[in-house]
Amino acid sequence: MPFNSNLCAATALIFAGLVCQAGEVLKLPEGQMLSESIRTQAMPDTGESRIGKILKRFYEKGLGGSENWASIISMRSSGTITLETGEAIAMEAYQRKPDRTKIILRGKGFGSVTLSYDGKLAWKQPPGTAPSTPMDAEESRRFIHSSQFGNHLLYPFAEGKKIEYIETIPIDQTVCHKVRVHLDTGYQVDYYIDVSNYHELRVDNLDLQSGLLNSVRYYDYAVVSGMPMAMRVENLELGKLLSVLELSDFKVNIGIMPWMFEMPPAL
Repeated sequence: MPFNSNLCAATALIFAGLVCQAGEVLKLPEGQMLSESIRTQAMPDTGESRIGKILKRFYEKGLGGSENWASIISMRSSGTITLETGEAIAMEAYQRKPDRTKIILRGKGFGSVTLSYDGKLAWKQPPGTAPSTPMDAEESRRFIHSSQFGNHLLYPFAEGKKIEYIETIPIDQTVCHKVRVHLDTGYQVDYYIDVSNYHELRVDNLDLQSGLLNSVRYYDYAVVSGMPMAMRVENLELGKLLSVLELSDFKVNIGIMPWMFEMPPAL
């Protein structure tokens, strides 16, 4: 019979002692009191529990460490999005901590589209000369959820957030820690983190209000300004591939200012 690589991986997990009971929720290290300072730290001390150690290693190996993270204020990236139809769209993305995001899409036949969040308002600029308008409530909720600089494993003690270790399992023949983030915005986010290098392999975003499941898969990591970055990103919805983003350029701290994310005034 054919060699079963999944069975082999599962057996290796058991012998390595990696599989344990699910549902270990992150708690403050013993002796610490929850304060506003801890709530607003991107990478605070997470203690010596299993989930605490996983987060600590993820911050150091998967995100380049606290000192490097603190030195990065903003980022510009560009690349090409290929849709399931084969259509190619040029993309430019601008981000500034903690959650400001602007994405500009350019394609044949429609010109350009801008999507942005300035920390308070999510808005869009349609093709042509139509004025910019606020996104509707559901569009805004989805876009703001995806605007976090980094990911939702940062700021682990932020208000409205709970982080939980689920299990350690093989995903596509790679052993991963599955870590779940519960958000009071109505999203549940599952991170699959490669145990060998602590890169994100897959992220599942479940919208608890609509039941919609969006999955993102990350490939071809490169180190940019000390931080591992996936150069190929696949976007799936309900298991169907919707688009592939191939990134070609990153620049950090190039003078991206908060006002650049604000909606232009109507003329």
